[in-house]
Amino acid sequence: MAFFLSLHFHLPPLCFPRVTSYSHLIHVLTRSFWMEAAWAGDVERMRALALHPSGPNEDQPPLKMSVNDSQSNNAFSLAFLRGHYEAAKVVLEIVKSQWAPQEKPKMQYKMREDAEDNEDDEMSEEENELQIVGEKADGKSTIDDIGVVSMVVTSTTKPHMMINYEAPRFIMKDGQAEGFRRGTLFQHCFKHDDRHVMQFLIEQAQYWVSQKYDSAKAGAGDKEDEEMKEPEEDGDEMQEALEEDNDAEKNIEEEEGEQHGVFRFPEAALQYGIRNGKTELLGLVIAQTGAGVPLETLVKELDLAEKKKPKYYQGLTVYGKKRSDWANAGRETVAETRNGLSNSPLRYAARSGSIESVRYFLSDKPYQFYSDFGSSSIATRDPYIRLLNKVPDGYNRAVSKWLKSDRDSVMHDAIECSDSEKSEKLVKFLIDVCPDVLEKRSSNGYTPLMSACWNRNVEIMKILIEANVDQSVRLDTGHNILHVALGRKQDVDALRQVLDLIDPTLRANLFQQRRRLTHGGTAPIHSWISMVCGQGGNSTYDYSQRRWHDYHGEWKDVAQILNLLLEYSNGEGLELLNGAGDTPLHTAIMYRHIVLARVLIQFKPELLYRENAVGRTPAEIAYDNLTASQLVKPNTLGLGYTGTSITHIIRLMETSQNGRTDDLSSTNAAARLSEAGLSGEYKPEMVEKILTAAGLKENDKDLDIGSDLTERIIWDLYSTAIRNHPHPRRLVSLNEANDVARRLSEGHSAQRYCSDRPSKVEDNSEDGHPQE
Repeated sequence: MAFFLSLHFHLPPLCFPRVTSYSHLIHVLTRSFWMEAAWAGDVERMRALALHPSGPNEDQPPLKMSVNDSQSNNAFSLAFLRGHYEAAKVVLEIVKSQWAPQEKPKMQYKMREDAEDNEDDEMSEEENELQIVGEKADGKSTIDDIGVVSMVVTSTTKPHMMINYEAPRFIMKDGQAEGFRRGTLFQHCFKHDDRHVMQFLIEQAQYWVSQKYDSAKAGAGDKEDEEMKEPEEDGDEMQEALEEDNDAEKNIEEEEGEQHGVFRFPEAALQYGIRNGKTELLGLVIAQTGAGVPLETLVKELDLAEKKKPKYYQGLTVYGKKRSDWANAGRETVAETRNGLSNSPLRYAARSGSIESVRYFLSDKPYQFYSDFGSSSIATRDPYIRLLNKVPDGYNRAVSKWLKSDRDSVMHDAIECSDSEKSEKLVKFLIDVCPDVLEKRSSNGYTPLMSACWNRNVEIMKILIEANVDQSVRLDTGHNILHVALGRKQDVDALRQVLDLIDPTLRANLFQQRRRLTHGGTAPIHSWISMVCGQGGNSTYDYSQRRWHDYHGEWKDVAQILNLLLEYSNGEGLELLNGAGDTPLHTAIMYRHIVLARVLIQFKPELLYRENAVGRTPAEIAYDNLTASQLVKPNTLGLGYTGTSITHIIRLMETSQNGRTDDLSSTNAAARLSEAGLSGEYKPEMVEKILTAAGLKENDKDLDIGSDLTERIIWDLYSTAIRNHPHPRRLVSLNEANDVARRLSEGHSAQRYCSDRPSKVEDNSEDGHPQE
């Protein structure tokens, strides 16, 4: 059987002997992929290729051991996955011997000469100040060294870095590699529950992290470079001072970035183990490495960090705080992020839907393993643990608090799980194991039932309601579960299921509950109508303004949802005024929404006679809008200008000629318009568009009937209903008007005195009934 191997290396251009040598190395490590003979792990051959000159005449430098192939395989991962652990150790030893710090070019600084500024005659006085420029100083020869091949191989990769590299993972079965999947070797151990191999990886990583690395290893030629460099006559002191500053900054960066010989277990690998419920190996990892603990965050929370005098300018003081990030912006420094989970492992377990991991982190076992690590010799080298232990039993207490910090959010995280089947099982498990979390609120104030409503998860809602959760809960802003459920775009069938789950004896009251006046003061139906219209629920940029486009053009869906809400509410809350003093019909007409106005008028025509807080009825608003549309100042006449009267007329003529020309008799058209609550006369070609805009035809996101026709249709809806359903005018009450006056005055006071405290009036008027 013939095999063909294509080799690609991530290295600079190679000559043919070098390619042959690398081919031999990879062939030694990976020949089992293509050949039937088992690979024995040729350690001597690897040492020969990496530590001695290569090539037929030994005129080529040794090979770099930390090289990857095109599939990200490397010598360590191949030896490790093949089970040759001694060979894997040799690979790490060779990588250590080849390591050298990355060389940075030396800089020479000098003052900018006046001759270079001749072209900048118009430079301001500020720009004409002392200017210092830097140039790279390369002391390497470029003539005598031509043709000389360096026999020294260096790499910036450290052994523990190679252990953490991602590579194709596989297992050997009957001499063949199977189950290829990209990831780290730690994830490979979790995948196959291999405790022995995980222990080997951790020991190697901890050993190589604790090793000392000679930072001057690659600087053998520095002294020669310094001898070759001729000192300048002027500016020597300035040059020396600037170089000292650069060296000091480099040392500080290295000191801050050093992990003090403590291995930080990779966060991605830890999360992999949590997601897959590998609790046995998680115990080993925690006991050996203390994985996941955000030590730096815990130290900052306890204010135990040592106060060091800053060596650099810390930035301006803004609102009592130094903006060091501004000061560091020009220093090319990167803030180091310590390993550690931002949330407790329990939250990751719940979000992944792993019952095994959730059960594990709800128990006391993780704390015991973390405590064991805290008392180990490795932990004593960690500066953060030493700081925590300045307080008696500080590390153990901080870890215990961290593990329990997110326990109240575990139910919310279980609901957020993307796998619905796992989510349902986990919610049932949590109800049985820790029922106290059923009413715990999330950071935004939601209860688990509210989270399920927001995520439109009907099955989770059913499970929670069967567990007798409180359905009357409300947020500090006054939102109830109906406000939350209607806060996102809903499918008609799913919304019906949600409404069916709510206690019928409570449902009518929920439809009448209003949000706080400072948050719009709207009942659930009015909140949803405001969202569809694109109106914010309060004076700020509300979330509904960002979601109105979800229903844009979906006229039929809007009509179906509103009819469904009216069916289940029996019209409760339609006459309540919001914080601006308007009813839902006022809002629909002010925002010229034909579908909402039609459905509301057909359901309860008496709403047309309901005054708002300033004494205007929806019919009067519709009439004023129609009058205003007819009295608009005409645009400036002109040709070729978009939006002018002439181009507008041409566009209307083209639309009339190319529009729909359905053969509709006047009788048929009148009957169909009557179904929409209209009695006016319209062109036959416009009937279909009018019915679509009224929500009686299929959705059309591209429909545009124009503002003039919209005003005519809304006025037609009013005039038709007023003739068919006469009713006495309902005046606004004094208490209702006072509600709006209070909200406006309190809003003005809040802006004036920066007060965010809710008023007592709001607390007593959230149910929609103003106080006497």
